[in-house]
Amino acid sequence: EPRDPLLAVDQVAVAGATQTGVPAVQTAAGIADGRPLVSVDEAAAQARVEALPWVASAQVTSQWPRTVRIRVTERVPVAVAGEGPAAVLVDRTGQALGPAGDVELPVVLTERVPEPGQLLAPQSRGAVAVVAALPPALAEQVATVERHTNSLVITLDDGIEVELGDQTRLKAKSDAALALLEQADRPTIATIDVSVPGTAALTRSEAEGA
Repeated sequence: EPRDPLLAVDQVAVAGATQTGVPAVQTAAGIADGRPLVSVDEAAAQARVEALPWVASAQVTSQWPRTVRIRVTERVPVAVAGEGPAAVLVDRTGQALGPAGDVELPVVLTERVPEPGQLLAPQSRGAVAVVAALPPALAEQVATVERHTNSLVITLDDGIEVELGDQTRLKAKSDAALALLEQADRPTIATIDVSVPGTAALTRSEAEGA
């Protein structure tokens, strides 16, 4: 028997695709206008949309009589991977989202910058996870993050290097670093080592008059 044309898809409505863009979501979903609503494979469309670099999760629901609704939750950038025109935004899992442009976020220094949708190398993912876990008071001062052998080193906006050691006890290490940074003579600080937070160490720069 002929299918009722009134129950054919005539709208794929997309919400939440701020960075991805509505057309990209509609294309990925692959739901053609005129397809019978009953034949829409919501799970397959959801999987295709969730494969887009910016998409953390998607909900696909058919709404009688003629609409398919797609609600997208996008990933949140926490850092930039790499430098220069190849730099990409990454979320807390280390997935590359898209070109970084001139966003003010900590830069994770890495030799290999992934394509959007791909993951950073494991040790760089560790650096991103640390940036995402830092308390805002410290995170907002971070210019770059780099892994040196067995230690993560963050360089702050004013050039001070903070050695964090491994990825444990980040709150205690951050609190120790912030306590030292709040000193009146901050401009003379060169490095802070909080790899053992109970015995934080500080070196001074050879500043004029120091």
